[in-house]
Amino acid sequence: MTPIPVRRLLLGACLLTVACGGRDAGPGSFVTPTPAPFQVLKTVRVADAPVNVVADPIRGRAYVLNLAAESLMVLDGAVGTVISTRDPLRGPTDIAVDLDLRRLYVVSARERRIVAIDLDSFEIVASRVLSRLQAANVAVDPVAHQVYVTHPDQAVVTRLDGLTLWEQSIFPVEQGPTRVAVDPATHRAYVTKVDGGSVDVVEDDHVVATVPIGPAPEGIAVDPVAHFGYVSIPSSNYVSRLDGNANAFAAALSVGNAPGLPAIDATTRTLYVPIAGEDTLAMIDLPSNLPVATVPVGRHPAAAAVDTAAHRVYVVNRSDNTVSIVDGVR
Repeated sequence: MTPIPVRRLLLGACLLTVACGGRDAGPGSFVTPTPAPFQVLKTVRVADAPVNVVADPIRGRAYVLNLAAESLMVLDGAVGTVISTRDPLRGPTDIAVDLDLRRLYVVSARERRIVAIDLDSFEIVASRVLSRLQAANVAVDPVAHQVYVTHPDQAVVTRLDGLTLWEQSIFPVEQGPTRVAVDPATHRAYVTKVDGGSVDVVEDDHVVATVPIGPAPEGIAVDPVAHFGYVSIPSSNYVSRLDGNANAFAAALSVGNAPGLPAIDATTRTLYVPIAGEDTLAMIDLPSNLPVATVPVGRHPAAAAVDTAAHRVYVVNRSDNTVSIVDGVR
């Protein structure tokens, strides 16, 4: 795999009115410069060890999972403040959201449980003990309203009904499944396997292809328009591109040291990758696979999520317990 080089763009502040596109308001007048694109709008302090975040473009919110604090926080994205906190489970490991059902899902390996939280009341409306141990990570098919939970030790994935949380299926994968993502257009699930260095493509609860993708793959985001998956390889400096149409490895995009959990804005066709080893957020144009910008964020960014209505990007920074809210408008 030969990585495609991605050059970092240095974002300087505009100092001249002409350069910033400002208007000459006459002598003695103050001219407000046009804000630089892709800047950090606000940095919000959260609880200990934030590990994942999901965005809610309908309510303009983000939901942040804090691992060490065992808490879930709600952020107002426009204001940039924490508006609610609750402790839904002991030992929570991951979160996912279904906007149509108005539900946020939280899984816990310690309790072997999944809960559904109503997005309006922020109360638990469903809870289920899983039949398999070590519920690690969770993803949602937002069209079919199905929930997928990985169980690395038992090499299986559980599929549940998003409304009732009843288990619909438990299907095997190989070599320790870690993360899972779903293409809502094709309803295919993509399961990363850290031990196998590959991604399993799942259709109708059966593995239809296994794609070698790179050593110890972690997070994955799926482009529902072109049907490509983007898989972070934290031990390296690239994101692997998986062709979901051909079920094959397509390219390696060099993004920086230790990429984290990526996110995609399908509207602007932009991939966002937190770079833990460089404390930055990399932005890549999906049609061309070329860089758009690199933005400094907090310490050791772990995951990103995108509000596809406001085009705000939320980045959780694990080492300084913050969330960076980035202007992602292109």
